[in-house]
Amino acid sequence: MERKRIMDKDDFQTFVEDYTGKIYSTCCRLVGRCDAEDVSQDVLIKIYRNIDRFKGKSGLSTWIYRITVNTCREYWRKSRGYNKRAELKEESLIIDSRIDDRIINEELKKYITEALMAMDIEKREAVVLRDIEGLSYDEISRVLNIPVGTVKSRIARGREYIKKFLEELELL
Repeated sequence: MERKRIMDKDDFQTFVEDYTGKIYSTCCRLVGRCDAEDVSQDVLIKIYRNIDRFKGKSGLSTWIYRITVNTCREYWRKSRGYNKRAELKEESLIIDSRIDDRIINEELKKYITEALMAMDIEKREAVVLRDIEGLSYDEISRVLNIPVGTVKSRIARGREYIKKFLEELELL
């Protein structure tokens, strides 16, 4: 017996228009721009196939971020190895200026992107979700399925990594 879909094709088209940009930008920051389009397409397919499993226990955006992060994590593990440093493609990520009010030029953004891509995926996920996507610690905790204390720790370590990276380049 086929399960009834909560979302029909028109609803899904509206959903895609509303969320594709956020999904794509999150994928860019977690797996790199070159792979983000493919990974974000996988995310949209997973959402469409599993929308009837959404129970409403969390917000829809939290559920979407969880699928996005998990899909990026899965891609990362398969393509580059879980703890290996990513090769930075020429088309580097664009970092939103919310990560630090002092970021005023593209060159500094490029170096922050390099720092993000060089750090391990767990710290990167937390930093991207907090400092770029603007999620609260509680939302990140639900998305990553880890305690709030762990979220705060990963963010602090990630920010410290970026700071040291920039200090080594004598940019801070």
